[in-house]
Amino acid sequence: LKLELAKTILVDLGMWFGEKIIDQLDHDQMQKLLVCEHGSINESFIDIYAITGDKRFLEWAGRLNDEDMWVPAAQGQDILQGWHANTQIPKFTGFEKVYTYTDKDEYRRATRFFWETVVTQHTWANGGNSTGEHFYPISEFESRLTRAGGPESCNSVNMMRLTEALYQDDGNMKYIDYYERVLLNHILANYDPLEGMCVYYTSMRPASYKIYCSRFDSFWCCTGTGIQAPAKLGKMIYAHHADSLFVNMYTASTVKWQEQDIVFRTSTDFPKTNIVNIEVESMNRSKKLCVALRLPFWSKDKKIKVNGHNIDTDSCTKQGYVMLKRKWRRGDKIEICLNPQLRAEVVKGGSQYYAFLYGPIMLGVRMNDE
Repeated sequence: LKLELAKTILVDLGMWFGEKIIDQLDHDQMQKLLVCEHGSINESFIDIYAITGDKRFLEWAGRLNDEDMWVPAAQGQDILQGWHANTQIPKFTGFEKVYTYTDKDEYRRATRFFWETVVTQHTWANGGNSTGEHFYPISEFESRLTRAGGPESCNSVNMMRLTEALYQDDGNMKYIDYYERVLLNHILANYDPLEGMCVYYTSMRPASYKIYCSRFDSFWCCTGTGIQAPAKLGKMIYAHHADSLFVNMYTASTVKWQEQDIVFRTSTDFPKTNIVNIEVESMNRSKKLCVALRLPFWSKDKKIKVNGHNIDTDSCTKQGYVMLKRKWRRGDKIEICLNPQLRAEVVKGGSQYYAFLYGPIMLGVRMNDE
């Protein structure tokens, strides 16, 4: 009953906005409206279309695509400098959803160019982007590093949402590499370990500090995002396609693959230790499946055992995964020995500041208050 009521409210609200707002504005008026920070409203209309099958919502979603963003991005033009970052990021998740239901390739090109541009040209070593909520040229990274107001938490959560959508379409390893970086080094670093309060800006200044929201006297946009973000923490650990289970991140977790009626449990204390164990915890009968283990770029070697036997990973590696195709039985065990490397990354466009990383983890040191 509650689900039906929620559906009624959602559909009626979408219908009201479609008939009373979208249908009452001409093309230029609609485009003027879309300059503002509206989240991913085109995605919301796609969601309602998926629920109802009513093509009006698909048509309305098409009218909610900001041409100032998707048109130059589809043409391979980086026009992001000076724009408010978090206004734009959710729009592209909407473009990707519109592409999914219309097969209009211009939206596909736009979302991939935007993602690539943000990650390679506008992102800090911790995976966050922007300073003071705005994009800027790569030549300004070093001068902005010492300013107050580093990458905004909301930006990273919305980049994770876009990355999830692109990975589900493409399955490319670069999406996992980025997702892992921003999840471990920006999102998880946002929370006060004592009370769970969240950070708005994460300062990139050396020897700086974090400012957390308070329980009752501050509620920033990133506080709301911070409350939502924990629901996403397990979203990209695993994926599946056909008869293959993809293990993307080595996190202590359990996954129930419902279509195959099989449960895998991952046990690890990574990154404190480098051993990961995956066990077939339950299944009704043995069956032939593929377990695809990600080979992270930050791990030098590929040491994998199945039931105590070494695997020749060179012979079964494909697109960044070790593909273990075999008949699996309850109790089968996989052991993965990771070998993280220490590396230094210079700030984009600069030469004076470096981040040091051990495997996927950006390192820091606790300093005295003075």
